[in-house]
Amino acid sequence: QAVLKLAVFKMFKELTVLLLAAVGCLQLAAGMRAPSCPDGSEATCTCGDGSAPDFSQFPPCKVLKGQKCECAGSPVPKPSGRKKPCNQGRPQCSDDTAVPWQLTCEGGSAPTASPGSPPACPSGPLLCKNGEALQCPDGSLPWSK
Repeated sequence: QAVLKLAVFKMFKELTVLLLAAVGCLQLAAGMRAPSCPDGSEATCTCGDGSAPDFSQFPPCKVLKGQKCECAGSPVPKPSGRKKPCNQGRPQCSDDTAVPWQLTCEGGSAPTASPGSPPACPSGPLLCKNGEALQCPDGSLPWSK
């Protein structure tokens, strides 16, 4: 009898997981829409085969055909994502400063950083232990593009 209870419990647990997954998929499909344009309007999208996307289904276009979306005649801008500090290579110090852990600011204060943004000083560049500014391999300051 204990084995039967265990089997029923496992089956109930699996059905609950499947039900939650199904509800999640339905909510995802119901919430799909065209991407937003920089001005807040909705982009105009066309499937690769020329048809209009059906945002009530997932995916809205046939997978192999893809979709193209535009904002007032220009492509939808891609999210900027994480910005690299240098065009090529990594920021470096000419001395043995461990970047970014040993960097300082003018006056010896520590740089501040928040999630999603690079370390920064209230004024001036990030400094190495020898007092020189942290630089990219090409001589530019990091995050100054």
